[in-house]
Amino acid sequence: MERHSAIEDDADDLYPDIVGTGAHLTTAELRAWTRFLDASRLIEDVLATHVSREHDMNHGEYEVLVRLDGAKGRMRMAQLASQVVASPSRLTYTVDRLEGRGWVQRRSLTSDGRVVVAELTPEGRSALAEAAVGHADLIRRHLLSHLDASEADALAAAMGRAIDSLRNMR
Repeated sequence: MERHSAIEDDADDLYPDIVGTGAHLTTAELRAWTRFLDASRLIEDVLATHVSREHDMNHGEYEVLVRLDGAKGRMRMAQLASQVVASPSRLTYTVDRLEGRGWVQRRSLTSDGRVVVAELTPEGRSALAEAAVGHADLIRRHLLSHLDASEADALAAAMGRAIDSLRNMR
């Protein structure tokens, strides 16, 4: 028989608003940080599950297709790695898989053979178009529907400043 010790049933202790230590962050900072982490991880999981189950790709592959599409179908590999926040070797592995599916192709620049460009193929554009509708719906449902226009603008501005700061450190 399993034995349990009795504890006082205090919902605030069992289900705290935030979990962590306030020793180094204020309560407001800790709340912002933990909610950012939780929301981003949960949304990432929903999106990754969607593209995996419905479109037979992983979320990293989807992001590469999106970034290439946003760059008019082609981008230098080094720039693409920076955009998707991946090491060059990790990006190469992802692009290898996409190339194997016929969704991306790599080409060297004629002016500088050392520069490799990833290009979205028509098949890749089609795969992206199929996945994008559901992907956008999930983003709207799980994030954007919880923000009014000014909150969405404020979130974008704050994350933009964080991204700029972090990219400048690299």
